[in-house]
Amino acid sequence: MLTKLVGWTGWLLPLLLIVPGITLVARGGGGGTEIVLAALAAAALGTLLHLLLRSLGTLLAQLDQPPPAPNQRLRDLEREKQLLLRSIREVEFDAGLQRLDDEQAAQLVAPLRQRALQVLQQLDAARVGQAPARLDQQIEQELKRRLGRSATALVLALSALSHPARAQAPGGTLPAEMLGQPLPSADLPAGVLTVKVIGSDLNQAQPDQTVELFRSGAAAMARVAGRKSGPDGRARFEGLVEGQLYLALLRQGDQAIPSRPFRLAPGAGIKLLLSTRSPARPLAAALALDEAAEPAAAEPAPESGAAADAEASDDPHAGVPGAPGSNDTTGAATLSAVAGLAADRIEVLTLRGPAREPLAGAKVTLARSGRPDETQRTDAQGRAIFSLRAASTASNAPRAAPAPTEPDPASFSLRVEHDGLGYRSAELTAKQAGGRRATFTVYDRTTSRKDLQLGPGTHVLAQLSEGRLSCTHIIVLLNPGPRLVDLGESGLRLPLPRGAVGAALSEETQGVARLEGDEATIVVGGPLPPGQLVLQTSYELPYDGSSLDFHQPLPLGSPRTLLALGEAPAVEVVGPALEARELRRHQGVAMQLFTLAPVARGKSLELTVRNLPHRAEWPRQLVLGLSALIALWAIAGIVQGRRHAARRAAQRSSVLEALVALEGRHAAGAVSASAYERERRALVAQARLVWDAGSPEAASSLGS
Repeated sequence: MLTKLVGWTGWLLPLLLIVPGITLVARGGGGGTEIVLAALAAAALGTLLHLLLRSLGTLLAQLDQPPPAPNQRLRDLEREKQLLLRSIREVEFDAGLQRLDDEQAAQLVAPLRQRALQVLQQLDAARVGQAPARLDQQIEQELKRRLGRSATALVLALSALSHPARAQAPGGTLPAEMLGQPLPSADLPAGVLTVKVIGSDLNQAQPDQTVELFRSGAAAMARVAGRKSGPDGRARFEGLVEGQLYLALLRQGDQAIPSRPFRLAPGAGIKLLLSTRSPARPLAAALALDEAAEPAAAEPAPESGAAADAEASDDPHAGVPGAPGSNDTTGAATLSAVAGLAADRIEVLTLRGPAREPLAGAKVTLARSGRPDETQRTDAQGRAIFSLRAASTASNAPRAAPAPTEPDPASFSLRVEHDGLGYRSAELTAKQAGGRRATFTVYDRTTSRKDLQLGPGTHVLAQLSEGRLSCTHIIVLLNPGPRLVDLGESGLRLPLPRGAVGAALSEETQGVARLEGDEATIVVGGPLPPGQLVLQTSYELPYDGSSLDFHQPLPLGSPRTLLALGEAPAVEVVGPALEARELRRHQGVAMQLFTLAPVARGKSLELTVRNLPHRAEWPRQLVLGLSALIALWAIAGIVQGRRHAARRAAQRSSVLEALVALEGRHAAGAVSASAYERERRALVAQARLVWDAGSPEAASSLGS
């Protein structure tokens, strides 16, 4: 068994060297020097283990068989024969060069030749008459087995060790520039703020966190409301007023993590991102901001039609008219109080385009439980009034008659149709919406894309990792016209930089866009309303040298773009698009900010990032070459060993069959005793040579 282990450890070295090569290929070339050192260490370990087991096997074999084995005698005689022959050749060589005269050469060669003849005779005698007793035992046992026709089975159990490789994708840290930065979003209704609380990255939503909203007052910031973040880490605030200065805080005891002060953009909501890992400040210091100290005008009293968002919808783009990805958007209505309107009625106001002009003749449908119940056309002021009492007789579903003044408790939704698109509110209840006005803003539709462009705020946040540039790309898609752009079934295609891998869209972006073409193109589907749509994607740009070419086709062109590169002060960015470079420290992190020039429509953004940290390629190539050679050597050894074993097995079988036939003839009296002894002695001698003669089986049996 020990000798078998020694044989198996002979294959341990190539296996240990092949594994680092495969690992290196899987890692894409990174860490070449470490892989070379690991391969050398593995080779040294395998060699040491092989030599140790072989030495231990030799020691145990010597303890088991004190007298030297005959095959050891054969090896000693063979070694002496080679030495004698080499000595004779050296003497003859010196004589040929006239270094020795013929008499001296003859005197030196004569004893060597005599000893060589003796060694050859001893070799012949040892090979024929002094075969190992253990080989004789094996031959006799095999002969008895064949003579007795007893079946034996030999089962070889081979176990393969598997070492699965685990690739750890380094958790992408969120660029600090995004934290606390207010982001206007047409995805949200006007007057709505959503704050997402995270940990160290976007995937670590932090529930049950206290978020407070402050508004500028006459002399200081005044608290407006407080919310707890939900399971998705989001807290939602409604009823914010355009033009008012606000500040959001993530409370942590008597300290807080503030956002940047912000004002609402017209017709859009605000998204904020706060991290529990950001440095906290005392509450007073967090509120003592220069911009927040501006005196603010007194808040006006809400007018009829003031924006107040409808009930939250499951659609992440609730409230966006004609949201991309759907022809029938949800949550497109805002609710406001109306003086003098009965509690069992709701008024629908339909406004057209950014000018918000009343739209007459628009089709408005009230649906209960998802089924149309009543349809009206808006009047000259764009209004239609529905009763929220019991369903009309058009509904076939029987229901109990409510009290004369009691609104129907069943949920309902409103839908306005204009220019082939539907704008639907969220599911509402009579208690929630009774006596209020639902305002819809609808748009004319066009298929022309000539006005679409990338808007201000488009930027790239990049960080260096091993052999890769990890990027977070914020794309602001702007529709500056008054019409809603129908993108058709093909959608709007925005290519990612050439060579980008591992692309992924943020949770908010997945509802309005998708990745196609080996995840190298963002496709925005559905109609695009006036205003802006923010897309966020992340990807990696692998490189194998000191530079990286950044090439991104821009079908819509691009305004001035900001490229932020963190924790890489030695890295340079060059190219015709580079306008300015600025060094800045943000929360203790050194960052380079590159301002990129505008790019014309249909052109490409081209940059070269230089002085990237990289590792030499020669260790990788060396390991791959060694692994390939060792693998070929191992395969050739396995094939040759199998052929050798098959040939030896055939020879043994042939000799044993001859012995079996001889024994049969001897038992039948067909051969004389002398002839039997002579033939048997010759066949046994031949069997000894077959079993020995350097075969792996003989070495295994003799060494154990």
